[in-house]
Amino acid sequence: MVWFHGGGWECGSGISDFYGPDHLLDKDIVYVSGNFRLGPLGFLSTETLDCPGNNGMKDQVEILKWVKENIARFGGDPNSVTIFGESAGGASVTYHMMSKLSKGLFHKGIAQSGTYHNPWAQPAHKGVAARRAYKLAKLLHCENSENDWQRMLDCMRKLPADAVTAKLYDFYEWDYEPMIPFPLAVEPNHPGAFLTEYPRDIDHSKLHSLSIPLMAGATSGEGAMRSAAYLNNPELLKAMKEKYKHILPIMLNYDHHDIDKQKEVTAAIDKFYFKNGHNYHMGDHDNFTDVSN
Repeated sequence: MVWFHGGGWECGSGISDFYGPDHLLDKDIVYVSGNFRLGPLGFLSTETLDCPGNNGMKDQVEILKWVKENIARFGGDPNSVTIFGESAGGASVTYHMMSKLSKGLFHKGIAQSGTYHNPWAQPAHKGVAARRAYKLAKLLHCENSENDWQRMLDCMRKLPADAVTAKLYDFYEWDYEPMIPFPLAVEPNHPGAFLTEYPRDIDHSKLHSLSIPLMAGATSGEGAMRSAAYLNNPELLKAMKEKYKHILPIMLNYDHHDIDKQKEVTAAIDKFYFKNGHNYHMGDHDNFTDVSN
């Protein structure tokens, strides 16, 4: 069993202090937990061949290749590999079921509280990844007037890794939103591409994983990770109630739409989740938790 940790592809770790194998090893299982690049180091994309993106997912593919080639030496069966993960790790599992790079590297999947259907797990909308790549270059004083990606990338690659990752906080527009500034990206067609189409556009009848069993589950209260933080902070709660029309599009990843479309989506959310107004509080937080899921 190969574990991919959660953390929005921005944080987290596969170390045993976080996700130990204790209960699994009571069974006849060989457990593998791999680490992969996160944040801008793993998911920066210029939407061009200069830096197509998804390096963190390609790291996961390398983990699976290693397992296929070496797991027999540890008593494992390379012909019976189950990949599983939670939150972004669960979404990673479903992306591997879609990607041609992962074909033949696993045989079963378990997605715990995360799939590529989740709004937060969707690839960046066209133009968004490139804009954020340029913003990162500018924050690191690596931009140039010619918009020469290669020169900007060369400049950023010479910097210490922690100098690059420290700029992640500059992408948050309100509190820690958007939660995932560097999600997966749709790459140009090229050898080694992990994802070249949006999930909604892919012909699922032609996926390599049609015969692979997938078990998926949802955690109904996972949105409490957000709602509890806001409800316990009077300043954030006040801002959410007063500025929700500005905050919700950022929080729920529809701020790439034009203003009229954003208003339309916000009105639909209001009608469904907040029939009684934005009066959520510690004793009545289910609607806010649900919309955060």
